[in-house]
Amino acid sequence: MTFDMRAVHSVTIELHGGMLTLAFICIAIKVIDMLWGRFLGEKGGFLRRVLLKASEYSSPTILLAAIGGVVGLLLSAYTGSSLVPEGTLQTSSITLNKVMVTVAATELWMLLIAFNLTYGDESWDTRNRSLMMVSTGGLGYFFSITGGSIGGTMAGKVSIMEPLWEFLGVDLHASWIFPPELLYVIVAVVSIIGVLLVIYSSKILDIVSIRHRTSNK
Repeated sequence: MTFDMRAVHSVTIELHGGMLTLAFICIAIKVIDMLWGRFLGEKGGFLRRVLLKASEYSSPTILLAAIGGVVGLLLSAYTGSSLVPEGTLQTSSITLNKVMVTVAATELWMLLIAFNLTYGDESWDTRNRSLMMVSTGGLGYFFSITGGSIGGTMAGKVSIMEPLWEFLGVDLHASWIFPPELLYVIVAVVSIIGVLLVIYSSKILDIVSIRHRTSNK
């Protein structure tokens, strides 16, 4: 029995694309809920009740969707690598750009998952934790759709982000900032440092927040 790797790759693209979009929508719902509560309180009647219920279900959905999205990203990277012409994986600038943004997206979503598993239902309890969830999820989703845009360009398709790249003057076929031979090393080192700094700063911000609340009592 043989598999059409292109068909399998398409399925993995739909998997991570749908899951990560769902996670991002749920994050947006949480943000809207917090902003509504801050500026409008309990005003809104039926709409407010619907938003509260949607926000309640969004918390576990973010975690499950992020896990499914990361699994899809990893599977997509595996199946996609088999479709790249031999010898171009480490020499093609656009391929390396695709690898770079995919790695960044995967690490950011994994960081969100780890953070969510660490704090559970308390992930949104403080402003600092909420900022952590929004920033990792938002950046992770941006890198995800950027990777999808590059993948579409590599496949000869028209990307919905193409007008944005033209407006910004971004050349997807040019090596982004770093030469190809240093790309993997730089991405790995920066990613590790970034994760450590985010975790450390998150703990510091939580300590400061707790001390601030205690001093105000």
